[in-house]
Amino acid sequence: MPFRTPTNVNFAKYFRGWNRLEGRSRRDDFSIGLQKATADALWMLGRQWQASELTGEDAATQIHVEATIESVTLDQIVLGSGTPENVGTVPVEVLVEREQVDWDWRMRIRAGQHFERLARLNQPNAEGLLAQLRVTLCPVQ
Repeated sequence: MPFRTPTNVNFAKYFRGWNRLEGRSRRDDFSIGLQKATADALWMLGRQWQASELTGEDAATQIHVEATIESVTLDQIVLGSGTPENVGTVPVEVLVEREQVDWDWRMRIRAGQHFERLARLNQPNAEGLLAQLRVTLCPVQ
């Protein structure tokens, strides 16, 4: 197709050429991008069902799915200590929340910022309370 100059004068005045956007991989191995891996195939089937793609009215091929489900009761959990703990009747969330956290200064700042965000969101006069907490918890030396 021969190159034609645009009929819009302003366009031709500012744009002398066109660029083509292309995806560029930073790796030589393209196998990951070509795998077409699916994290949740059932979600994709659900979306197809919502869009009525599984009715087959457009000469589409119906699919057949067989699923085997296995259920196992959790009786032990290995946390950061590396030793297995018996779960028993205790909910797993309780065991996870009891886990010791190595608090560094970054994690403390993030937790404080999140607390301030929640306080401002849920408390109308949060600024006074936050200022008082700052003076109490973090005195300036």
